[in-house]
Amino acid sequence: MRVYNRIFKDPDSDPEQDLYGMISNGVDHPGLLLMMYPRPVFLAAAVLDFFPIEGTHKTFREIADLYARFGYADRIAMHEGYHDHQYSSENQEAAIHFLDQFNGIPPSDVLPPVEELDEKTLQYTRSGQVIPDYQNSRSLMAVIRDYYEEQKNRHATDLKQLYYSDLYPGIRSWNVSRNEGTKAGPGEIRWKLMGSSQVGNVEIQRYLLRHSQYLELPLLYFHKGQAVRPILLWLGNDGKVTAQDWPDITKYIDVGYDIVSIDPRGLGETRMHYKAASSDDPNLAQLDYDRLHKPGFRGVG
Repeated sequence: MRVYNRIFKDPDSDPEQDLYGMISNGVDHPGLLLMMYPRPVFLAAAVLDFFPIEGTHKTFREIADLYARFGYADRIAMHEGYHDHQYSSENQEAAIHFLDQFNGIPPSDVLPPVEELDEKTLQYTRSGQVIPDYQNSRSLMAVIRDYYEEQKNRHATDLKQLYYSDLYPGIRSWNVSRNEGTKAGPGEIRWKLMGSSQVGNVEIQRYLLRHSQYLELPLLYFHKGQAVRPILLWLGNDGKVTAQDWPDITKYIDVGYDIVSIDPRGLGETRMHYKAASSDDPNLAQLDYDRLHKPGFRGVG
């Protein structure tokens, strides 16, 4: 729920919290919390956070039930404040009370006084920005450029080696079958012919591939006759082949290729038509959909 909510809130912040392969490997928030079992666990939540409170409730119910079944019901608790993303005073009080139970400290309802500092005091440099204030400062782009120059002549793993590394899910051994109205299970691809058309001597077939249980992949197949011919995979910046690509398509078909073209996730028909406002980039939601989905722009999809 937290990952999906990035479509609407916090779309480009804290991506390090969404670990690579986390969802596909069955790791969720309750699973992470269970790594602390049977130690005490306290959840401090905010109702108006960009982390959906419904997901926090679901996590807590699941973990609290397991703690209770094994006789540790007193070792897990939760408090939620009606506020946005912050560690509020009321959540701090609830957390300290929870800790006091296990540290043998008498409960107290008084937190130490907190001095709030103004923004200017919190600035580490005169202006709050490092580059203007230090002559020897360097931008992150300069660091990346220099790293590239140092590394560019070293042997690099090619794309094929990366694809067939330990992360390869064994797609070539997945079962492929016609879609019969049910979702595709793990290790399975189900296809459905959505229609076809004829342009001269070229047939264009439209398919929908369902895979990985919930994902769909639109596919176009351009072919000439029934003979087996080499396949050319066509990928564009906006997804699969468009009408503007037709002159180039026919050139390759005429020299002996059939063509397969797809919409990678987040492009073409799989694009999510949402815009999200971001505190990190106030102009993000003002961009048109095409610019949101172009490489170099941070956008949903």
